[in-house]
Amino acid sequence: MTGHTYAQMIARSSHTTRLFWIAQLVLIVGCLLRAFGMAGDLWLDEIWSLQVAQTMSSPLDLFHTSILDGHFSLYTLYLNAVGQGYEAYIYRLPSFLAGCLSLLLVYRIGRTRNTLTGFLALLLFACSFVFVLYGSEARGYSLMTFFVLLCHTYLLRVCRSFRDDAAPSASPLAFFFFNLSALLGFFSHPLFVQYLAASLLWFLFSFRKNAPFRLIRNTVALYLVPLLAIGTIYFFHLQYLAGGTGMIAPYVQIAINTLNLTFGFPNLSATAIEPSAFLFLFATLLFVFLLYRIGVLFRHQNGDWVLYFSVLLLIPLLFVLLLEPRSLSERYFLIAILFFTFLLAGWLSDLFCGSKSAKVIASVILFVFLIGNLVALERFFSYHRGSYSQALVDIELSTPSIGEITVSGDHPFRDKMLVEYFASKLHLSRVKYVEKAELADTPQWWIEHSQDWGYEPTAMINKEQYGSYLLYKIYPFGALSGWSWYLYQHAPS
Repeated sequence: MTGHTYAQMIARSSHTTRLFWIAQLVLIVGCLLRAFGMAGDLWLDEIWSLQVAQTMSSPLDLFHTSILDGHFSLYTLYLNAVGQGYEAYIYRLPSFLAGCLSLLLVYRIGRTRNTLTGFLALLLFACSFVFVLYGSEARGYSLMTFFVLLCHTYLLRVCRSFRDDAAPSASPLAFFFFNLSALLGFFSHPLFVQYLAASLLWFLFSFRKNAPFRLIRNTVALYLVPLLAIGTIYFFHLQYLAGGTGMIAPYVQIAINTLNLTFGFPNLSATAIEPSAFLFLFATLLFVFLLYRIGVLFRHQNGDWVLYFSVLLLIPLLFVLLLEPRSLSERYFLIAILFFTFLLAGWLSDLFCGSKSAKVIASVILFVFLIGNLVALERFFSYHRGSYSQALVDIELSTPSIGEITVSGDHPFRDKMLVEYFASKLHLSRVKYVEKAELADTPQWWIEHSQDWGYEPTAMINKEQYGSYLLYKIYPFGALSGWSWYLYQHAPS
């Protein structure tokens, strides 16, 4: 070994050691961000899940849920076990723990490519607004993400034993834990099937040249049990459930929003035209990058192109075309966002290992990613998922009259659930939400709500049957989960 070669080895070892210790710091930061995300009020979907959970008398009642999105979940069993009356962070604890454990798995999966890719994947995932949001929310998305990563970890272990004859054969435990993780992932959220379908296509393509019997045997060992269980549950239960409620938006708009979310950028706004035009162009750029990177993998005969093509494009497209959901949400493509993170981390790693100009490009892209997500996180930590409890306290304090305080709003289902939950939690017995059919007198307060970050409320609104209302206060929300509330007080005649 020459002195020059030895020096290179020492330098590489030192670089790897530095990355390892920086990765520990990033891991801590990622956990802290998710801990901060547990603060603030529960929002509608969390409260709804909590209420559904309280109607269950046994775990088997999970199969009696009537709403698919968020209720058919292991998380519902946790909420049932905890019960009512606790602070929000208690309900969000499993998501937080799953989010922290996911950080370790992201690093481990990224390292199967190289150490730098592992570090970059960890950095991107740790600082990602969307994964901090769902990694601190009382719903099943964080658990689903964790089990996707755990499944992929065991799948990579199995695949490595097939590719490398010198590698030891995959332990039966790897097959077992893949099956177990797949079942738990599906019961965390049915959207897990997106990963399962994409990974199956990738596995079959990667080992298509293997002896047919070996390929069939290993495919059956990995996928038969999860697919049978999921198929049975779908045909006997899930296909009859109603979809979730939500804002109605064109599918293309949701695709654009999902792409922009990877960099922490906001959704398209119906009222902010120029920023939305920029967001459309940026999403187009990200889509071109996605196609480019998959094309590079294809040209280099890297079988991973099938995985990324399937999980980022094919399976989401089939999901939309086959199910035609009435209300489509960006969170339905959380698994695609996860693998986009790995795709981006791999590209940045290649750039950082390239020429000086390539390093500059990688640094700029990483800077834009971090700034975009940190700005989104700053807003999220400032406003969380809405300030509904504060609004009700303000209503109570600002209504001097003795007796009942009546509140109504633009969306009876959403507004009523939030008002009734927080009025009960805060012991505001005078505050009552009233619907049109219940109204004998004019409501004293009126709530307007919106998820559009560009929306500007008017100083006064007119409700034909009730008269005029003056804008009292605005209660913003962070993004994605929750709404901004615009609280109006009835104007005296």
